[in-house]
Amino acid sequence: MNINWSKKITLEPYRALYDSDATINLIFGGRDSGKTYALPQILTNKAIKYPKARVMLIRKNLNTVKPSMYDAFTNFFEDSGLEAIQSNTKTPLEIKFINGSDFLGRGCDDPFKIKSTTNPSDAWIEEATDITEDDFDVILTTLRSQVAPVQIWLTFNPEVDKNGKSWIRERFFKDFTDKDFEEKIYNKEYNFDIDVSGSEEKIKVKCIHTTCDINPYSDKSRIAIYDSYREINVNKYNVWRLGKWGRKEIKSPFAWAFNTDMIKEWELDYTMDIDISFDFNNAPCTATISQQDHNRTFKRFWREIRLGTTTNHANVYDVCERIRRLLPDGAYIRVTGDSSGRNDSAMVRGNADAFEIIRRELNVSSQRVWTPKKQPTHLDSYNEFNDALQLRDVTFDPSMKYLIEDLQQVEYRNKSILKKEAEAKGMGHLLDCARYDINTFFY
Repeated sequence: MNINWSKKITLEPYRALYDSDATINLIFGGRDSGKTYALPQILTNKAIKYPKARVMLIRKNLNTVKPSMYDAFTNFFEDSGLEAIQSNTKTPLEIKFINGSDFLGRGCDDPFKIKSTTNPSDAWIEEATDITEDDFDVILTTLRSQVAPVQIWLTFNPEVDKNGKSWIRERFFKDFTDKDFEEKIYNKEYNFDIDVSGSEEKIKVKCIHTTCDINPYSDKSRIAIYDSYREINVNKYNVWRLGKWGRKEIKSPFAWAFNTDMIKEWELDYTMDIDISFDFNNAPCTATISQQDHNRTFKRFWREIRLGTTTNHANVYDVCERIRRLLPDGAYIRVTGDSSGRNDSAMVRGNADAFEIIRRELNVSSQRVWTPKKQPTHLDSYNEFNDALQLRDVTFDPSMKYLIEDLQQVEYRNKSILKKEAEAKGMGHLLDCARYDINTFFY
C-alpha cells in the first residue's frame, strides 16, 4: 500500500511515538488529552509500514473493547478516507488490512485468547491501570513477530488503588520521587531503560505525559469543569486535569452523600450511651464505636476495630479485648451487629452465639444487646445511610481510615452493594458495621 502519511495529523506531543524504538511505551496523563485518538494513528501507520503486522487491542473486559478502541479505529478510518485499506473482517472485533496486517480485540477476562493469538507484534492496552501486573506479563510474553518490531503500548490516567499503590508506578517508576515526576515526566517525553534480571540486556521504555492543554479540540466547557475541581475535590483535579497520580474515581459509591467535611476529630462523652456494632468474620473481624444523642440529631463514629488476616484469623474475643482497652469500666454500652452473630458457627471456640459472648466479655446486660433477626437489605441500608448523612449531623473521626475508605470506595449498583469486588480489596467490612449501627440505633 502506498499512502502519503503526514505526522501532522497527530497532536504534536505524540509524534515521537512514530519513531519509537522502545519495547514499552507508556502514554498517560489527564482527561481529554487525545491519547485515544493518537494511538489509532500511530498503530495504523505501523500496520501499513509492516505488512502482516498483528496488533492486539486489549482492555480488562472484552465487552469494553468495541465502544472504545475498535470504534476509535473505525472512526479514524472514516474521517481520514482510509476505508480502502481495509479487507473483509471475520468478527466485529477484527480489522484486516489488504496488506495482511490486522487488529484483534482481546480482553484480560479471557487470557487464553491472548496467549493463543498467533505472532502478535503489538499490544495496545487501554485503561491499563484496570489490568493486573499478571495480565501485563501474559500480554508482554505473548508478543513475538518476525515481520515488525515487538512493542507494547499502555494508555491510562495515573490512578492508584485504595492503598495509594499502582503496579505500573511500582514496576516502572519505583525509584522516582514526586519531584522526579514534576521535573522529568509531567508534560514531557522521557526515555529510560529497565534492567532484565540475570542479563546485561535492558528494555527500552518511552514515557509521554499530556493533559488537555495540548489538545486544541478539547471542549472548553469540559476543561472548565475539570478546573472547578481544584476547590471541590483536589484528587479529581490532580488526576483529571493535571494527569498526576491519584485515587481512581468511583462512579456509583454506596455512600454517595459522604464528603470529607464529615471527617472530624472528637472525644466520647462517657455519661452517654456508647454504641458498638460488629461484623462477624475472621479475616477481618470488625467493629465500630459510635455515639449519638437521645433525639438523634447527631451521630459520631469514634473508633474502628479491624483485626485478622487471611493467614492470621481473629474472632469476636479478640475484638472485645480491644474494646475493653478503649473504654473504661462501667461505660454505658449498647451492642448490635451482623445477624450471623446469632449462629455459633461465627465463633472460633465455645458453643455460645456471638452476641452472648459479647454480652459476657463486655459485661453488657441482655436488654442492651440488639440481636437482629435478619440483615437490613442493601437497598434499605443505601437509603437509610444516605438519608442520615444528608439530614443529620453525622461525622467520622479521622482515625477511622478503613471506614472512611469504604465510604469513598465501596460501590453500589442495581440495589446491591458490590461486596465481592469490595472484599477482594479487603474493603466493605467496616461499612457493614456502620450501616448496622445506623439501621439499629439511628435511623
